[in-house]
Amino acid sequence: MYDGLWTVEFVATIHRYGNGVLVFNQNRLLGGDAGYYYSGKYNIDDKKI
Repeated sequence: MYDGLWTVEFVATIHRYGNGVLVFNQNRLLGGDAGYYYSGKYNIDDKKI
């Protein structure tokens, strides 16, 4: 249902803004933005990731 390439926009708790990309693939998460890359796993529970 969520598998694919997604664009994201976010606000951090210190009022910083950013955007990047995420790839959801069979409970594996990969992505990045201008300063970091992300790698891990995700679970979906009651339509929340």
